[in-house]
Amino acid sequence: MNTKRLGGNPLENEEALSWITNTKKEDSGIQKIDRRKTRKTKYPLDRFEKTTFLIDKELMGKVRNYSYWERKDITKIVNEILKEYFKDKKVKTVTREEL
Repeated sequence: MNTKRLGGNPLENEEALSWITNTKKEDSGIQKIDRRKTRKTKYPLDRFEKTTFLIDKELMGKVRNYSYWERKDITKIVNEILKEYFKDKKVKTVTREEL
């Protein structure tokens, strides 16, 4: 009663797999592009700097809500807030080495 229902193993002999060919080219000369590095931004990077901040969740919620209702980018709102804050302040310059 030990009969094979579906037949033998198709991978047993090499002739059964002879129709399979390697279609992957070893060196096709095509360079893969990392999309994360080529992502375009609507802000010119010669004027703007990408930075990460930790902001209080309640304040960030207010910024997001204000952004939605005023139909402005969060970037524009944060820039406006910082410009207003530093408008009357005198700030001494410091080099990166001093930080």
